[in-house]
Parts: sequence; structure tokens; C-alpha cells
Amino acid sequence: MSEETINSTETTAGNNSERTNAGRGMGVVALVLGILSVICSFISCFSFEAILFGALAILFGAIGMSQVGKKNKKKGLPKAGLILGIIGTLIALIWWFMFAGEIAASLGKLLNAVNN
Repeated sequence: MSEETINSTETTAGNNSERTNAGRGMGVVALVLGILSVICSFISCFSFEAILFGALAILFGAIGMSQVGKKNKKKGLPKAGLILGIIGTLIALIWWFMFAGEIAASLGKLLNAVNN
């Protein structure tokens, strides 16, 4: 074999070893869970599920970002899943606090009415 053939074979083998799907699977899972979290967060009866999906999206997004960071690959999918997970969780928590405030206000009015 000539020297050019050997060099081209080594270069091709080197490029294949550099191609990895580091963080891609975790990124896809984080993105899907983040989207589910945002959708569920706008439906008040699914706020618990939104928090659950959001927490999992944050977890998988962080794991995917760390895997991608080690290989210096694109961070788009894990970052999008992480951001959507945070947004969905925050929206669901805001719903919970709003409902808790309304319940506390209603109970306060009820107790004032009973005491008078």
C-alpha cells in the first residue's frame, strides 16, 4: 500500500472515532419532558405532572449538558430541554402558589365570618 492510502485510511478512521452522539439521547429525553412540562403547566389540574416532568427534564438536561461538554459537541437539545423544564416547573409552581393564596384568603374570610 502506498503512503497516501495509509494516511487517508488513518484520517477516515480518526474522523469516525470523533463522531459521537454524546448527550444526544439525554437531550432528546430532556426536550420531550420539557415540552410536556410546559404543556401540563398551563392546565392547572396537571400541575403536579408538570413539576414532575420539569424536574426530570432539568435532570436529564443537566446530564446531557455535562456529557456534551466533555466531548465539545453542540449543546442545543440538552439546553432546550433544560430551559423548558425550568419554565414548565416555574409556571406550575406559580399556579400552586396562586391557588394556595386563594384558599388561604377564602379560609380567612370564612373564619372572620364565623367569629363575628
